[in-house]
Amino acid sequence: MLDSQARFKVVACGRRWGKTELGKTTILIQAWMENKRCWWLTPTRQMASQVWQDLKNSIAPLKNIRINETERRIDFPDGGMIALRSAHNPDNLRGEGLDLVLLDEAAFM
Repeated sequence: MLDSQARFKVVACGRRWGKTELGKTTILIQAWMENKRCWWLTPTRQMASQVWQDLKNSIAPLKNIRINETERRIDFPDGGMIALRSAHNPDNLRGEGLDLVLLDEAAFM
């Protein structure tokens, strides 16, 4: 998955396969190492709570990282960004230029 050059990637796997871990690895590589603007999108804000904690723990050793708790956004020094967003109100998802959007629990959106 990580090496695939496909524009769209869909992972259809059972529970406990590791889809969320794969997603966290992918979004960190894209935002931190490749300076991409990324969203982690969930059906509700509450569903992203554990991912938010895990991402913050993963970047704790890094320097010059800005974390905005209110917006659930991480900004990296070279322009990369991760924001956790809810698909609950689709009108709030307009207008942002992004390089990667990761859909978590897409069946419920």
